Amino acid sequence: MKKLSMISLLLVLALMLGLLASCAKTEEPAKTEAPAKTEEPAKTEEPAKTEEPAKVEVPKVEYPLVDPGSVTFTVWWPNELTAVGVEDYNERYWFQHMEQLTGVHLDFSGSPSTNAANEQYNLMLVSGDMAEFVYKTAQYHQKGQDNAVEDNWVYDMMKFLDDMPNLKLRLQENENAFIQAITDSGYLCGLPMVVKSPQSWVNGMTIRKDLLDKYNMAVPETMADLEAFLTKVLENEPAAEMGPLFMNATCFTGLEGAFNIGNYNTYLVKDGKVTISFLEEGFRDYCTMMHDWYQKGLLWQDFTSAPMNLGVGGSPFREGGFGASYECFVYMDAMNASVPQTVPGFKIVPMSVPMVNKGDVLHTLPSKRYAWPGQLGISTKVTGDKMKIACQYWDYGYSEDAFILANYGPEGKTMYFDDNGDPHYTNLAMNPTQEGMEDGWNFNGMQKMWMLLDAAFWRLGDREQYDISDEEKACGPAWTKGDSEYAMPWVSTTADEGAELSSIMSDIQTYVQECLAKFIVGDMPLSEYDNFIKTIKGMNIDRALEIQGTALDRYNNRADLIKGLIK
Repeated sequence: MKKLSMISLLLVLALMLGLLASCAKTEEPAKTEAPAKTEEPAKTEEPAKTEEPAKVEVPKVEYPLVDPGSVTFTVWWPNELTAVGVEDYNERYWFQHMEQLTGVHLDFSGSPSTNAANEQYNLMLVSGDMAEFVYKTAQYHQKGQDNAVEDNWVYDMMKFLDDMPNLKLRLQENENAFIQAITDSGYLCGLPMVVKSPQSWVNGMTIRKDLLDKYNMAVPETMADLEAFLTKVLENEPAAEMGPLFMNATCFTGLEGAFNIGNYNTYLVKDGKVTISFLEEGFRDYCTMMHDWYQKGLLWQDFTSAPMNLGVGGSPFREGGFGASYECFVYMDAMNASVPQTVPGFKIVPMSVPMVNKGDVLHTLPSKRYAWPGQLGISTKVTGDKMKIACQYWDYGYSEDAFILANYGPEGKTMYFDDNGDPHYTNLAMNPTQEGMEDGWNFNGMQKMWMLLDAAFWRLGDREQYDISDEEKACGPAWTKGDSEYAMPWVSTTADEGAELSSIMSDIQTYVQECLAKFIVGDMPLSEYDNFIKTIKGMNIDRALEIQGTALDRYNNRADLIKGLIK
């Protein structure tokens, strides 16, 4: 990963030379890691000589854009900070900075609470009184992004890319980002969040390092290794009497990847066709092994009433009851600091998914996300000269100049530069209550208050992972071992397809989850598994896969929609 000190240098170069360089990583097939590098040229029969790419210059914008206070835009943006006393998003540092820079004022007075957001968005549509800037149209417009454009609620921003040269550059330099930002019809429905350095890992398997050491065992590489460890824990650790492997109420353990499936309702792509985990033979194998482990006492015996995850507050974990579980990296340091107070020596470390056979490769890592579409819709209420001002206002967030502030906040408050010029979060940003902030503030809230988190801008995708401990950073190599060959990309369905898919899958998912639990505890014998699959087939699962397959075809066609726009 490129060191962020390069960003500081590029900021200076950008001001001096107007040079904007490619910094995004692509998923397939070449990586564009360093500034001013392009993808490898296509191979031809005669070796082609690569030429130095032309420098991309972004027109300089004069600030302020308007006389201070002379232009106001209305904004619909659900308030996620009311719990900590923020009543108006103009209190957020980013928007204060933007008003000072551009002269443009934003009026958030029509923004609802997050709990009322869906209802209030639909009421806004019914009234026809759409705000000029609308947060997350991709999420709140229930008829889909294409409908939002075609029914004239928000603009197709493809038509305005020339007025947003920084956004245009971010999309041009990463085809995957461009593909993920547009709809199947080729619309840029609102402004996307474009991601540099996507976050590749967040959750994964953890194991008790102290118990591995106690029993002179290595981190398991196979499911047989893991079974041997869990058996040792069950036989020798009284706290593990309810079962040393955590499974939640959906029968999820995090070990599904050993059989190259995902959670029971995870769609997969194999040989170009869409399938779903519970139809795969690996799912039968998973059920069989989990039933065996349950009978042996290795699975948490009370899993049917388990929470979705444990987190720091999980009492069985605090009591030393689990030898392995699926966790989020942000909890590791907290667990390793607090649990030893009740379980002396307690220490968890990340573990790669053990495979059935040594040397097997996991193919179900998730697809990388290079763009989140429709983060900010510009409604058709914006007309005339205001449209150009709107484009210039939001385009700043995709610029080199805005990158540090948008991702780290103000220097001396939420970030600082080290001696090498690399940015880091301050302790105030990461642990606000330790620095005197009121209870309720956390890193997530500080990001929303002092920088941008989910919005229309150029986001450093893995920024939360730069300032974590070495122990938490070790999660990366462990949890990304494998590939995403079977991963379903970020497809979208039409409103009609989505309604039909939901109608079909609602009953199927309920049935599968009920049967899965019964298979594991033994209330339904595994000899009934073929009838289980036959019943699912009779519930129209093939039509659900057809819908998803059609969505995949459209997604794969998006590359053709942006031909000629990629540098």
